[in-house]
Amino acid sequence: MNTQNLPTPSRARATVKKVLRDALADKVKRDAVAKAAGWKDPSSAASRVLSDQQGLSLDKLDDILSAAGLTVVTPSYLDWLARGAIIGAHCWCERNSMGTCGIDL
Repeated sequence: MNTQNLPTPSRARATVKKVLRDALADKVKRDAVAKAAGWKDPSSAASRVLSDQQGLSLDKLDDILSAAGLTVVTPSYLDWLARGAIIGAHCWCERNSMGTCGIDL
């Protein structure tokens, strides 16, 4: 299955930049990100990151992304999930040797 051929929905993409900006703008999430990043002053550090005066440490990036509510997955994993969802949703046909229902993969 190749999801690259599927049409893209007409809504805004969730980017890491947007999710981190939103997390740093919310006090509770900002404090969680600050703790993950090891910042002593969450408000000041968040302000510096948002204004591009400070970066994020690569060795803490996994913890920062997790605190912001993000998880990294590969496109091949998402393809596998999509394929499994189609087969699972149409398992009656699969179990009766009729192939995948509705969608030709």
